[in-house]
Amino acid sequence: MFWTKYGSKKLDSNARILWDLSKARFGSGPEPRSGFYIAVVVDNEMTLLVGDSTEEAYAKSKAQKPESPQALILKREHVIAKKIYTTKARFGGKMREIQIDCGYNDDTRLSFSVDNQKVLQIKRLKWKFRGNERIEVDGVPVQISWDVYNWLFEKDNDDGRAVFMFRFEEEEKEKEANSLSEKNAMALCAQQSWSYGLSRVEWRKMRKSLSSSSISMSSAGSSGGSSVMEWATTEESELDGPSGFSLVVYAWKR
Repeated sequence: MFWTKYGSKKLDSNARILWDLSKARFGSGPEPRSGFYIAVVVDNEMTLLVGDSTEEAYAKSKAQKPESPQALILKREHVIAKKIYTTKARFGGKMREIQIDCGYNDDTRLSFSVDNQKVLQIKRLKWKFRGNERIEVDGVPVQISWDVYNWLFEKDNDDGRAVFMFRFEEEEKEKEANSLSEKNAMALCAQQSWSYGLSRVEWRKMRKSLSSSSISMSSAGSSGGSSVMEWATTEESELDGPSGFSLVVYAWKR
């Protein structure tokens, strides 16, 4: 679609997409971090706006602002990680850097950091290959879930990926501001994307895998751990009423 750094394309009689990546700044991954926008306009209303160059997007498109504010529900990333994978997410009022330390050549541990501060470490990973923990970062509750079974025991399998999920809960003032838009967005997400970005086939495979293999309990944090089966059913039920957004990372080791 984006064969030029900036431009626009008409999708049908009342929908068009506009983009400007000419000043985009990139990190270690393929996705731009800042200095860009991608906008979808339907019936002269801004229905989707990605990026931080919002003023430029509205000036170029001459679109009207939507009645309800946009709410981030889900972000999915597919990566190939050597040792440490770094991404970013906004929570607690600012953009933060998240690191997943895969323990290259060391299958005994897994750790997570936020802004270079370690917030969770999983030891004896072969016994705790699935689980979740609820932590707090500057007062913001974050649920971290992981499934590294294929990394450890299916190394010759082409589908030997790990799955990490970060669930960020909103502050009360953000909940009130985004309540209506979140409900509408999640209703659409539930209809089109199924359970947090997993297709129906992927979800069935995960549930089958969870029911047929041993359930791992994590004791890495003071809040106690819970099984991935509990994580899966909890996230599925939360489709009816989210209180934040989720980041899902699918990772393959080099």
